[in-house]
Amino acid sequence: MQTFESPTNCAWGDDGKTLYITAVTSLYKIHVNVVGEKAAFN
Repeated sequence: MQTFESPTNCAWGDDGKTLYITAVTSLYKIHVNVVGEKAAFN
């Protein structure tokens, strides 16, 4: 996927199959087929 702005951050959603990407003025939400890895810190 190509974003129209440079991404600033990303995180996996609660189900582990939704990736959220933030940009300066946008929020992108992508559904994927595999579960993302949980962060080692919170």
